[in-house]
Amino acid sequence: MHQIDALRHLADAEAAGAGLNWLRAPHNDVNVSSLHEADGRWVVSTTNERATEESVHEYADRAAAIEDFVSRIDKELVNALLQQRNKTADDLGSLGAYRGEIASFARFGSPGGGVQVQLPLPVEILQVLGVLREIPLH
Repeated sequence: MHQIDALRHLADAEAAGAGLNWLRAPHNDVNVSSLHEADGRWVVSTTNERATEESVHEYADRAAAIEDFVSRIDKELVNALLQQRNKTADDLGSLGAYRGEIASFARFGSPGGGVQVQLPLPVEILQVLGVLREIPLH
């Protein structure tokens, strides 16, 4: 993951309310992922529901540590967005998308007839969950 993409992703996660400690040692908050440097190595960890640090991984390579940290934040981001919508992970199977035909709009010369889809969560989150994937055009 490119560093600017990672920073943008982390900023989005923080804005959505996901718990994270970017370049700070872990503390006693519940369900918070942390990335910090200690003794020349990068340390990634997550606190559990009892605010105990667990799943601690150390990396010599900064890029690998950031990749691990971002993958943990993805989970936090999904949980934060679901919580904002009063949903849980169990509700994901029942979250429906709405599909409809695009109406014509003569004033702008638009013939209509296309298909529009309203998704239950942002596309990025559905990609993280593995529900959607990008199909490259060749």
